Amino acid sequence: MCLYAAILNLLVQVSNSFESRADALKRFPFLIGYHNELADLGLFGIPYESAAAWWNDSVIAWEKMVTPHLPLRALRMAVGMDPATLALL
Repeated sequence: MCLYAAILNLLVQVSNSFESRADALKRFPFLIGYHNELADLGLFGIPYESAAAWWNDSVIAWEKMVTPHLPLRALRMAVGMDPATLALL
């Protein structure tokens, strides 16, 4: 889940550097596979910024439902990071 959060944040930054999402994917074709996987996961047609925010909220909701130790959750909570910051790390 954290990997997809990182990819979504990357897609946000890359797409903001170009005139369109299509231009960004054309310039960085290796991102197309990730884009398609995220679309298959239900994010088809959603702007990357909205998808990243939704994904980060979903990570927090999922973390609240599981009881096993999650190292990345423990790190995030210990230093007060939000999921987007953790994804950048």
